[in-house]
Amino acid sequence: MQQREVALQKRDLPLYLSCISKSYQDKNEDYDQLQNRIQGYFKSFDRIDYTTWDRSIEVEGERATVIQQFRLEVEKEGKRHPYTGRELLFLEKEGRNWRIRRGL
Repeated sequence: MQQREVALQKRDLPLYLSCISKSYQDKNEDYDQLQNRIQGYFKSFDRIDYTTWDRSIEVEGERATVIQQFRLEVEKEGKRHPYTGRELLFLEKEGRNWRIRRGL
């Protein structure tokens, strides 16, 4: 979760994608579609500020559920747009790493 936070702050697509399972599927979006969406965000915003708090993690074998509060502020051409909310993410252990499988 911390690696995803750093990736968003730095707008680092490879680092961000290292947090996502290749089998990602949420609603009508798969891994490739998510990659294109995030890449578009990173290109279009001049700055992304993302922080999380009040995180709870429930692990059940090779799967985990994360619930956390977040604050996201994006900036483009000097205009800031803040968002706050609650995320529900579903992770799966792949080898030694946990990766997000759905929820973005």
